[in-house]
Parts: sequence; structure tokens; C-alpha cells
Amino acid sequence: MAQQDNMPQKGEVIIEAKDIVKNYGHLQALRGANLKIHAGEVTALLGDNGAGKSTMANIICGAIPRTSGTLICRGKEVNVQSIHQAQEMGIQVVYQDLALAPDLSVPNNIFLGREIIKDTFFGRLFKLLDTQKMTEISKEHLAELGIGLKSMSVPVKSLSGGERQALAVARAVMWCTSALIMDEPTAALGARQQALVYQTMRAAANKNLGVLVISHDIPKMIEVADRICIMRQGMVIADLMAKETNLQTVLSLMLTGQA
Repeated sequence: MAQQDNMPQKGEVIIEAKDIVKNYGHLQALRGANLKIHAGEVTALLGDNGAGKSTMANIICGAIPRTSGTLICRGKEVNVQSIHQAQEMGIQVVYQDLALAPDLSVPNNIFLGREIIKDTFFGRLFKLLDTQKMTEISKEHLAELGIGLKSMSVPVKSLSGGERQALAVARAVMWCTSALIMDEPTAALGARQQALVYQTMRAAANKNLGVLVISHDIPKMIEVADRICIMRQGMVIADLMAKETNLQTVLSLMLTGQA
């Protein structure tokens, strides 16, 4: 499992993006954007289409390079060149396509690429998976996040959309020690399935991870997030505590840049 002895303290700034610029030729997607992700908080990154939300998230997780600016992870300046490098720093991403293996079981998906080999002579020789151990660890992990599945052995494709999304979040949390980034995690899900994903998101923050969520469901983000960051025209123009704002203020900032 991921190392838990170096978990952040609640309120700690996990990720700080300072003066981030991203140019695509003559198009400037980010224009000196600043963003902080805090441990133990769900931060909703909101904005109209083209505001720069996904670009900012992709720069933080190493999916695309920044043109200029500074990234700081847990107090140290970092030069994130790839998703793999971001993962080594404890940053995990859940994309809309989930990247689950539909024909594999729940434990095999959680441990995908990190499988546990049986600690026996033949296990090590023939790379035999320790399915029992992976199942036990997976059950414990899902229980900690409040995720109940009818079976751990069924192929993931037999799960509901909400269960698959919650599983993708749970897998990311399993290996995450810093920040969890989610891009439209509840898109195309029903209300009950969305509730399961929001519950898992909240559980991740309760483990003192920094959670960054991009979503178009503004009313729900005001309800479930701790912090609301609003992007407009390539810049973060507001950083608000969710309990101190409302839908009218958020929409006004998104559309006009003024509260």
C-alpha cells in the first residue's frame, strides 16, 4: 500500500501553482494563474468553458508542460514533467474515462500495475498473484472510504456507473499521499450514483489529502466542497470558502469577473 507515515497535516498547502502561463502558439490558455490546494479540503475549480480549468489540472498532474510559472509540492519547488513523476510525488488523477480494466476484478483493478506476488518460491518464480491478500487489503480500504460492493470478485464491468467511478477514486486514494485531482467525476451519473462519488471524495479529504474537483455542477460543488476557486479567461479570480458564498455570487464572478 502507499506509505501513510508522510501524510500531510490538515490545512497544509499541498500544491501551490504560482503565476502559471500556458501558451498554445498565439493562444494563451493560462495567464499567470495562481491556485492552492489544501490538505483535508475539497477544492472545487469552477469556470465557464475555456476558462482554463482542465489546463491547470493537467499541468499540476504532469499531463502537459507549463510555459512558465512555478509549481510547489509540500513546500518544495518541483518541475513536473510527466504523470508518472506526479504520481511519485503522491499526486493521483481520476479522469472521466476512469482507466479501469473492465474484465478484471475489484482487487485486480485497485492493484493494477502494483500487484502483490505470493511470497513463496514458486510465487516469486512464476509471478503468482496473492489474490487473497489483495482482496483483504482492498476490502479494508473500501470500508474505510464507506464503499460497499456486493462482490469483490466480479468483473468491474458488472458494477454500476457510480460504483465504477467510486472504485476509480478509491484506487487513486489508495496510492495518493498528497493530492487527488478529479475532472468531472459525476458526469452522466444519476443522483444516487453521484452521492456515492461525493461520499468517496469527502472520505479522501478526511484522510488529509488535498482534493481538487473540476465540475459544472455548481450548486452541488457549493454544497460539498470546502473551498471554491473560480477561473475566468485563464486566471483564478476568486478563492472563496464555500460556506461563505452562494450560487449568485459564483455565477456573477464566472460571467462578469465581479461579485
